[in-house]
Amino acid sequence: MTLYLSQTGLLLLITVFFILGFVLGAAYDILRLIKGAIGSKSRARRIVAAVFINLSDILFFVFTAAVFAISFYACNDGKVRPSAFIAGALGLALYRHTLSRPFQKLVRCIFNLVVLLLRIILRPPALLLKALLSAISAHIRKKSRCARSKRAVKRLLSEAATGFEHSPYFESRIFKTAQSGDCRKSKI
Repeated sequence: MTLYLSQTGLLLLITVFFILGFVLGAAYDILRLIKGAIGSKSRARRIVAAVFINLSDILFFVFTAAVFAISFYACNDGKVRPSAFIAGALGLALYRHTLSRPFQKLVRCIFNLVVLLLRIILRPPALLLKALLSAISAHIRKKSRCARSKRAVKRLLSEAATGFEHSPYFESRIFKTAQSGDCRKSKI
């Protein structure tokens, strides 16, 4: 194997890595917009967001290294050439200085459009689910109030049958003042 590369082969290698730098710059802009959308006000979500952001950066750079390695293998039989790295860096720099802002605006508009469509599509089922859960909750609250009042009536009737002797109310001041007949001492 020779280290010699023809001029057309070298031009092809430089062009591929220049375009690769351009594409990886656009991919990182998309990742930056996703990371910007994750922020939250609660502390727990901020911690999760920070972990996601750091992990996504690490994974992106691992992905970039893998793409470069695969590209070297595909274009140059696995031989690493400094000119390819320089071409990739130039492609990234050119992208950052020319198309980065318009591309970010375009991606942000697409992202906002997708969020708006999801809100329109998911709003009716969400409202239906909210109404259903509200009705179920009201029914459960009503049943529990009825059950509590039925238990209270049953308890009072059983205590009345035994003369309130085993009642927790028997020891209370209100019950004693009512038994003694002196209702003026009661602070009711």
